[in-house]
Amino acid sequence: MDRKPYFAAAGIAATALLTLLPLRPALAYFDFVPTPTEWTAWPEYCRVQYSFIMKQQESEYAEAYTQVDWKNLESALGTKAFYGLHHFCAGLHWYTRSRNEPEPKKSRFMLNFALEETLFTYRSAEHTSIVYPDIAMSLARIRRALGEPDQAIEVLEKGIREQPTRLMLYGALAVMYREQKQVPRAKEVLLQADQISAGKSPEIQYNLGLINLELGNVDEAQANAARAYAMGYPLPGLKNKLQKIGKWPPPASLPQPAAGVADTAEVPKK
Repeated sequence: MDRKPYFAAAGIAATALLTLLPLRPALAYFDFVPTPTEWTAWPEYCRVQYSFIMKQQESEYAEAYTQVDWKNLESALGTKAFYGLHHFCAGLHWYTRSRNEPEPKKSRFMLNFALEETLFTYRSAEHTSIVYPDIAMSLARIRRALGEPDQAIEVLEKGIREQPTRLMLYGALAVMYREQKQVPRAKEVLLQADQISAGKSPEIQYNLGLINLELGNVDEAQANAARAYAMGYPLPGLKNKLQKIGKWPPPASLPQPAAGVADTAEVPKK
C-alpha cells in the first residue's frame, strides 16, 4: 500500500506530527495560528481545511465547520487537491505576511516559504480541479514578488491551457504582460478572454477599455466602456478617463450605462 505523508503546512522547522491514514494521504497540522483578520481573508476552503486539521489542537476555529462541510469540500475539489490544500493555504498565509513585513530579508524569507508550500499543491493537485486556477494565480503572484516575471507568466499560460474557460486567469496574465511593458500582448490575452466569454464579461470589457486607452485606441476604449457599464460594471475609473478627453458619455449608437452604474468614486485598482 502506498502511503504518502504530507508535511506541515509551513514553518521554520519541519516538526509537525505526521499521521498515516490507510488507503489515503495523511493530513498534517498547520504550525501557525491565523489572526482574526487573516482567518476572515482566507478563502472559505482554507478555513474549512484549517478547522478540521486543527481539531486535535483545540484551535479556536476547530468548530467553525462541520464534517459535512469537510466531505463536501473533498468532493468539490478532488482528492489530490483536497489532501494537498493545507500547503496551498499555508502559502497564502505566508504570502500575505510577507507583504506586510517591513524588513526585506524577513519578507523574502516568508515569500520562499509561500513558494515552497504553494508549489507542493500546484504539482500534486488535479489540473481539472475547480481550485487549480486559484493555485496557479497565487503561484504567479509569488513568482512576481520574487522578481521572476517570466516564471509567473509561464504558470498563468499553463493555467489557461489546462482550464481555458476560467476568465480570471486571462485577467491575471494580462496584468503580468502590462507590468512587463508588453501592452499589446496584454490586449491579445484579453481579446481571447472576450471571445471565450462571448463579450458578456463586464470586467473583461472594462480592462480592455483601459488597455485600449493606454494604446491610444480611444474609440475602441469608448466602445469597451459602453459595453462594460451597460452590463453593470461598478468602477468609474474608465468612464472618468474618457470624460477627461471628451469621450464620455457614449453616443447613442453604443450601449448606454445601466441606471446607477459608475456613479461613485473608484477604489484604486492595481
